[in-house]
Formats: sequence, C-alpha cells, structure tokens
Amino acid sequence: MKKTVLDAGEDCGLAKFLVHRGAQACLLAPAPLLQALTAQAGVPACPAVSTVADIPLGVKRVFAHAPDDEAGLVAQVQAARPELAVYGWTSLIPVLVADRKLPVPGERLPLPTHRFAVVCTPRTGSTFLCELLEAGGLGAAREHLRWPLIYALRHGVAADVAFDQVQRHGAVDGIFGTKLISHFLFDAVGQAQAGAFLQGWAEQGFRFIRLRRDPVAQTLSKFSAKRSGVWHARGALAEGRRRRLAQVAYDFAELSEIHRRTLDEDRSLDLAMAELPADRVLALDYETVVAEPLETLARCAAFLGLPAHPERVDFAALPTQLSATHDNTRQLRERFLADLAARPDLAP
Repeated sequence: MKKTVLDAGEDCGLAKFLVHRGAQACLLAPAPLLQALTAQAGVPACPAVSTVADIPLGVKRVFAHAPDDEAGLVAQVQAARPELAVYGWTSLIPVLVADRKLPVPGERLPLPTHRFAVVCTPRTGSTFLCELLEAGGLGAAREHLRWPLIYALRHGVAADVAFDQVQRHGAVDGIFGTKLISHFLFDAVGQAQAGAFLQGWAEQGFRFIRLRRDPVAQTLSKFSAKRSGVWHARGALAEGRRRRLAQVAYDFAELSEIHRRTLDEDRSLDLAMAELPADRVLALDYETVVAEPLETLARCAAFLGLPAHPERVDFAALPTQLSATHDNTRQLRERFLADLAARPDLAP
C-alpha cells in the first residue's frame, strides 16, 4: 500500500498535531485521509472539510493536503481566501521534526550562529554522544533526518527549504546540532550526491563530528539489538530486557552479512566526507567517548568554539552501555572472531 503523509509523519507527531488545532483552524484534505487521521489520532478539534468551498468563514488558518499536488492545493486556497494563513501538511514536517511548534505566519527565526552535525553509521553510540553534548550545553543534536523528513523531500518540499526550517526551529541558544546517519543521508540526497551535500553544509559554516566504533563491536550491537528487540536503555536495565540480550543465539551467517554491510556503509560515508576541509572535521571513536566522556565534551566544545558545562551532565540520565550489562556480547565476539579467522571465504 502506498505510504501516505500520515504514515510518514507518524514519527514526528503530525496526526496528533493536526487534530489539536483550535476552532480558528480548518483541515482540508480528501475524505479518506481525514477518516484515517481520525482513526489514528482522534476527532479533530477544528472543522475538517474536503473542498475549498466548504472552508468555514471565520477561520484564520487552513492546513491543507492533496496527495498528488499539495502545493497546487495550497495555491488554490490562497487565491480563493487570501486572508487565510495556509499550511501544507507535508511542508509542516520539517518544522515538526525540529520542535513540533506551529510557525507564526510571517515570522522568520534567525539562523543559528553555530552549526554542527554528528555523522556516523548505525550503532556507533551516537545517541550517547549527542545526549552528552546536549547535557553539557552544546545544542540539542537530534536525528532530524529520518523517514518523515525524507518523505517531505520526496513529495515537493525543496531540500534547501526543509533544512533551513529544521535549523531555524531546532536551534537551542543559537546552536544547531543534528545527527546524520549514513543510510538516511544516502536515502535523502542520494549516495552519489552525499559528498556535495556535506560540502554545501561546510560552506554554510557547519562543522562535522565523525563518530566511529570498532566494526566488530558495531556488528554485534546491531545483531543483538535486532535479535533481542532492545535498542536503547537508560539507568538500570530491567531483568527481562537483560535476559533477552544475554540469550541472543549465535549465527555466523547473519553476523557476517551485518559485518559486510557495516564495513560497506563506513567506506561509503568516508568517501562522502573525503573532500571536507580537515579543520571542519573532528574524529571520535565510541570506545573513547564512553571511557572519557567529560574529556570528549571538552574536545567537542573546543572544536565548535563554544563553552562547555560539564557540571550539568547527569550520567544516570545518559544511555546505558548495553554490552556492559551481560557477558553474552564477549562470548559472541570471541566466537565470531574465531570463525572469521577460520572461514575467510565467508568473511567480509
């Protein structure tokens, strides 16, 4: 079944946002989509209509969507009712992934003075690093580039407009941080264009923190998370979740395929970043980040030209290092390394 704007917007709360608009707003969309919205998030608190002619008098804002031509529908409403502020559902996604607030008509938030991106492949500890930086006063580096934003880029929202909105609405105290995971970056702009995209950001003043992890540890993290369903945790790990991690069974074929993809993704990301100015890239590895978090915070602050606040860091609130909660990861690692050495035909 074809993905709808509501499917794409699930991660950023688009449906919930729409149904909570007040009486001075109106939703405009095909009837089946309005029914899907009601099923997903409840009955809208504002009028919901399917034709421009049915938009009530007295409303001030219209939230409009047409699956095949949202921009055309927005233009049609603006021509028929020029007194209204009109928002496309898809065009709201870049704002919602940043802060979930409605932009004030005519207001243009300033661009942040400091901008950076944590760039990595999956399961490299980026959640720990980004939350450490945020706790220490260095912006709020979130994973803005996920499926909702990719959907918006593929359905009529220009990339420069989308990322401009994300930066303006996602900044904290003049600092914008974001996270670029390799496969989302490649899906959004194309693997062949990823290097040019990053260079464009560098020309805008972005700095890049390139996070890596020992590839075998990264492979085991992906494998264990997939098999156990435990992807992240904070504080003491519940016994049931710890047991699921401890009981993950060995599978060399799957591990070796994950390892091959991990190495391929890492090489592709290195290629995309190869032409960035050296002084714009700070290289970190996960093992050092978790062993020396306050030193890492200080290094990042110096790299970004910002003051850090290590006294604000609450380590109990940061993500738990899952592999340290049980012994199974060590056993899986030893067996995997032995099999890689003994079966080079299957090794990456």
